[in-house]
Amino acid sequence: MSDGSLSQDEIDALLAGTDQLTGMGGGMAAPTTATELLSDSDRNALLDIMREAIESASSSLSTVISTGVSAGKIKADVMGPEEIRAELGGSLVQLNMAVQGSINGENTVIIPDSSAVTISNMTMGQSGEELTDMALNALSQTMGQMYGAAASSISARIGKSISFADARAVVAHANTELTLPGGGPLLRLGYSFNIEGQNPINVSQVMSFKLAKDFASSGPSLDADMNFGQAMQQPAFTGAMPAADMGPAPGQVGVQSVQYPQLAGGTGVAQSPHNISMLMDVQMQLSVELGRTHKNISEILGFGEGSIIELDKLAGEPVDVLVNGKLIAKGEVVVIDENFGVRVTEIVSPKSRVDFGI
Repeated sequence: MSDGSLSQDEIDALLAGTDQLTGMGGGMAAPTTATELLSDSDRNALLDIMREAIESASSSLSTVISTGVSAGKIKADVMGPEEIRAELGGSLVQLNMAVQGSINGENTVIIPDSSAVTISNMTMGQSGEELTDMALNALSQTMGQMYGAAASSISARIGKSISFADARAVVAHANTELTLPGGGPLLRLGYSFNIEGQNPINVSQVMSFKLAKDFASSGPSLDADMNFGQAMQQPAFTGAMPAADMGPAPGQVGVQSVQYPQLAGGTGVAQSPHNISMLMDVQMQLSVELGRTHKNISEILGFGEGSIIELDKLAGEPVDVLVNGKLIAKGEVVVIDENFGVRVTEIVSPKSRVDFGI
């Protein structure tokens, strides 16, 4: 293992101990490398985190190409670099998209060149059959947007901010030209993006085993009888409970009977439709804030054409959606035809909206 690769015996022993990370039962063999193998709970957490991330990526691709896209089933295997190369034949396109932020690690996305042509053609509205520089640029931008959405999903799930580094799509005419993460065993995620009217886009996402372990151990801890959908809804529910349970102060019983029930229920719009309907035609200014920063006057006076201003947000982080300058939601930037847009990914809680004066 002096070159960082695994022998076939070591690979077989490693696979026997991990049961291919598919979440099925089976005992864990003693680690054959310095890297600790994933536990059953970590393995299941990783698959659920990545499943949601891939669904977000497919939704982003659907927006870019204006065609329905669904995510296929995900499979995960612990493999050595040479074993991965042996399974990936033909001409390929890869993007080395390292994970950055609260968690760091090597990550590579690989697709067949025919799939790369399909994505670039649908992005540009063309019908070429070759991966020109323009096609590769279009593919890089589309994949960057897709995995930016995936990063937002992962960040929301694990409670830590991460992003995938921008990467240029590179053609590997043979599997020997693939550049894979180093440092021992790798985790390969296999899944597909199913585009309406097109052959499936088969993806191999290869990451270092340490990165996979970091993702899994950062996932939320759930009770056995609680599904992930319930867990995602729980914070908003508990955040609203204090207002609902708050009783009136002594001597304010008369005021409570008139005003408090609607506020406590948290559904004022539904409980007073006639009153709110009077305001439906009122226009409000909706804006999207990419980020902020503070500069000295001397720095501002020094601005000129070509100046670059660094903001306080990482690439891939959700942007803020404001109404009349008040935060109401967070979202991710998308491109609709030739215009920018925002897909809402989070609505601030009713209590927060009251705090902001909305």
